[in-house]
Amino acid sequence: MAVSGFYFAWENWIITLFQSLSGPAVTALMTFVTLFGEESVLVLMLAFIYWGLDRELGERMGINILTSICFCPLVKNLFLRYRPYFVISDVSCIRPARRGEIYDITVQGYSFPSGHACSSAAAYGTVFASSNSRKVKAACILLIALICISRVYLGVHFPTDVLAGAAIGTAVVFLNGMLMRREENRNTVLLCIIALCSAGLFFCRTEDYFTSYGVLTGGLAGMMFERKHVGFGKTDRFLIMLSRTAGGIAVFLAVNWLFRTAFGHIDSTEYVSLILRAVRYAASSFIAIGLYPYVFRLEKN
Repeated sequence: MAVSGFYFAWENWIITLFQSLSGPAVTALMTFVTLFGEESVLVLMLAFIYWGLDRELGERMGINILTSICFCPLVKNLFLRYRPYFVISDVSCIRPARRGEIYDITVQGYSFPSGHACSSAAAYGTVFASSNSRKVKAACILLIALICISRVYLGVHFPTDVLAGAAIGTAVVFLNGMLMRREENRNTVLLCIIALCSAGLFFCRTEDYFTSYGVLTGGLAGMMFERKHVGFGKTDRFLIMLSRTAGGIAVFLAVNWLFRTAFGHIDSTEYVSLILRAVRYAASSFIAIGLYPYVFRLEKN
């Protein structure tokens, strides 16, 4: 498949304008801001909200974040767009999307749409839609905008990448919310999300899609199982919130490591390896979200 280096002239102008303002302070600020769109940070925040602070909000955020992080790489595999610094000599890669060789597309991934913009719009857009506070709503909009700007400033996305990402994340919040209100059977909506995102199995060949697809299927299946068989209760104790979050993250990482150790030696074709990767992340997510909350019954009131 051919990778595209297409961009609009005004995009080059905007990126170089942003980067002309570069300096240690600005770079430090943009690097800090972009962290709030990182999947690892969003997952950690989500875990704390879901298991401790506000289960209902956490569940809505979880559904929207998982949908966005899976749908975004699916779209990336359709457009196959180079990152700006690949094709514009005036653009610097101030902070690469991933560690490793910055000009290796298999390491850095495709550019359109922006995953940071998409997942942050889904996460903070959920908070925006759930809050009645004008200050909270304004903070959500400002944070999403700053994350989008940071991706352009750092040289890893075109302006159209972040605009498309933010639009997709916002659409996910709106559509999932509408479906949840109209459809009495919540599980039907979750199964439809999984089915829609399964389309990438036929043409995606990048690790990010199969990782996110595994997390999506395992996570949503875990939510369905937990609601029916566990039904963990809310806690108002901050230390218990922290312990639940730390325990859940530890369970996910441990199970993921065990599966990788057990099946990592299997000699297979590239596609089979990607499928096994999806299965590993699905199992880890299901255990962490569906089974792990049984432990909450051991908590002392």
